[in-house]
Amino acid sequence: MSDLGKDEKSPFTETLVPSGFGGQLKDLPSDKDKIIREVDFGLMDTNDLVGEMSLYKGLVGELNSKYGIKTPKIELVIGRSDQPRDPIFKRKSSVVYAVTDRIKGVNFEDLKIENSEVPLMHEKMETLISNILFYIKDKSSQESDFLGDIYGLYQFMYGRVDGEPEDQFYLVDVDPGFVFHNATKHNIRRFASYLVYLVEDLGEAEKKLGGERLLQARKNINDFFNTIASSDSYFKKLQEVRARMNQGNFDYRDILNEIID
Repeated sequence: MSDLGKDEKSPFTETLVPSGFGGQLKDLPSDKDKIIREVDFGLMDTNDLVGEMSLYKGLVGELNSKYGIKTPKIELVIGRSDQPRDPIFKRKSSVVYAVTDRIKGVNFEDLKIENSEVPLMHEKMETLISNILFYIKDKSSQESDFLGDIYGLYQFMYGRVDGEPEDQFYLVDVDPGFVFHNATKHNIRRFASYLVYLVEDLGEAEKKLGGERLLQARKNINDFFNTIASSDSYFKKLQEVRARMNQGNFDYRDILNEIID
């Protein structure tokens, strides 16, 4: 990573263009195998930002190596915004550019599974849901830093980068702005909502498989529900989620609204 100093507009010698994915995502015209996420950190000191992004890269590496949640390779560059953010002192925003390998594949929402592919995709979805659960379980029981933007299968793609032998699920929406600290002290509500979102994802995955149940993932989720103490602030709400899941009901909007409010 590099701090480009106050006067730099961008670390790239060519103009980034909007990608077909919208939002903060940009394309580098000279390299179609890369995609760039541009994240504005306001007036955050760039020295502090270097430390925060070092932590971020470590957490992304942990997703891959410890929890089996694959992400594209990520390189980070710290620069400055083109225009001043502060109209009085003319200070420019600190900007992080996250450069990742482009996944050649489809978003989870657009994934179509043929009958012949169901056994393979069943196994891969069992693994994906279970790995996300293990991440939530680990991080909710530790006073450690974590990535808060890993839930939601809509953030995954199924495909591969050049040179890989087979398609896999990749978490592609790994935003550098979603690093959270001291998990258990300050984020009980956040983890409760993550668990509800994950159960929603279970329902979406089973729909993709034509209604075939992900029995191991369900068992893992039920086992986790068994560890939640009755004194927990969200015990009753989470037990209601569990009951609905086991009945095949994946509509939790009312419960999520209560947790998030």
